[in-house]
Amino acid sequence: MKDLKDLRVEIDAIDSELAPLVARRLKLADDVAAAVSSLSGVPVERMTLASAEQLLGIEKELNGVVVGQEDAI
Repeated sequence: MKDLKDLRVEIDAIDSELAPLVARRLKLADDVAAAVSSLSGVPVERMTLASAEQLLGIEKELNGVVVGQEDAI
């Protein structure tokens, strides 16, 4: 059975392997947002703010549309 120190070493190794993949995925998302912004003429900041505002009101929308959603939230 592995002890806590060995497990920590394994976790750190996995984190090191995943870090570049996560960074690449975030960069890809930024690139997509920049491309959409370029094509649409809508600034990236404005698009992300609009998305955030939509998500803030999603709880009320779900409560009105999905039966029993209030209990789930």
